[in-house]
Amino acid sequence: MQHDTSPHEVQLGGEKRRVQTASAATERLRLKPLPGWIPEVYRLQHRVVDVEGYVALHSNRYSVPVDWIGRRVEVRETKDKVELQLDVRKVVTHARIAEAEFQRVTLAEDRPPRGQRMPRPDRHPEEKAILEAAPQNIHKPNLPFCNAEAPAPRPRRRPREQ
Repeated sequence: MQHDTSPHEVQLGGEKRRVQTASAATERLRLKPLPGWIPEVYRLQHRVVDVEGYVALHSNRYSVPVDWIGRRVEVRETKDKVELQLDVRKVVTHARIAEAEFQRVTLAEDRPPRGQRMPRPDRHPEEKAILEAAPQNIHKPNLPFCNAEAPAPRPRRRPREQ
């Protein structure tokens, strides 16, 4: 007895019967085998790195290198890890924490060595253009209260005698 492997079944009364259709036969010719590797399922999101060098995801914060501050990163969240990606070559991976833990996760390599300052990010192009156009206004502002003399201090009141 030959078994029909068509995906279509019809139930007549209490009996199931497989039905061969013309479309099932043509589809079978075009089917390809499944790949040997199945990619990991993830949720993709975009975030901006805050001024402290962290990316907020749900209620937790994950560290990134300090030179990423202010930049937009791609966040890939899987069931057990969080990948933060700036570009193709720069990726930081953290173990994922449960949804509402309100924790900071910091990797040692994301922070400068103890005693060293965090490098200052480059100035914004518009700020550079302003500094180049009028550097004298930045260092010596021409404001009326800066050029005026400071007012004389007010005399102290004596406490009332009782």
